[in-house]
Amino acid sequence: MHTYLKRDRDASLPADDRDRHERKVESIEKLQDRLTAVTESTLSSLAAAGELNQAHYDVLVNVCVVCPDCGVDRPVGELLRKSGCGCTD
Repeated sequence: MHTYLKRDRDASLPADDRDRHERKVESIEKLQDRLTAVTESTLSSLAAAGELNQAHYDVLVNVCVVCPDCGVDRPVGELLRKSGCGCTD
């Protein structure tokens, strides 16, 4: 479909004016949300099948990054939005 539209219809995707960092952060946050949803669904289905003692757990997904130079750890979204940890400023 993409090839047809591009080749035969001279179509293209609209320009994405959003900041590159923000697009990357959103991509990671969507993956975190997806992992949370899959985990919650798995817990529920295993509990319904009697393979888990309960279905209600709090699922926490947090991707953090640790700077090897200064040792600071930050959520990846925060690190990207701030363009690093700041230890080399």
